Amino acid sequence: MAFEIARTIRDFVVKGISPWRTMYKSTIIITSSPEWPEPDFVFDDQEKMTYGFEFKPPEQVRREYILGVGQALAYLNHFSHSTLILPTKAENFEIARYVSDLVQNIPLKIGVIAYDPRNIRQLKVLV
Repeated sequence: MAFEIARTIRDFVVKGISPWRTMYKSTIIITSSPEWPEPDFVFDDQEKMTYGFEFKPPEQVRREYILGVGQALAYLNHFSHSTLILPTKAENFEIARYVSDLVQNIPLKIGVIAYDPRNIRQLKVLV
């Protein structure tokens, strides 16, 4: 699922779809990292910016998504930017909205993208 989302975001960027076209350069490549902690995937714009992504699968307990905030924050030690990707809901709770509010209120310098588990190509940038 993580790589499907990575390919979807890259496709949106290359096709010039908003807001993706302003978030990343069309030269981004999808790669990985040997660094610890290891993100699920990395975007490299082949110039100077790198982006570490933490993907959280659906059907997890809420605690797992909060753990993702810490993982995404730790990626900032090695990458220019960090983003957490999580489902809109967990345990009948609006987890994506909760995490985006948390990130905005602290503020943590990580992005948050929500996806619909029934259609993971339906992505929404929250932060």
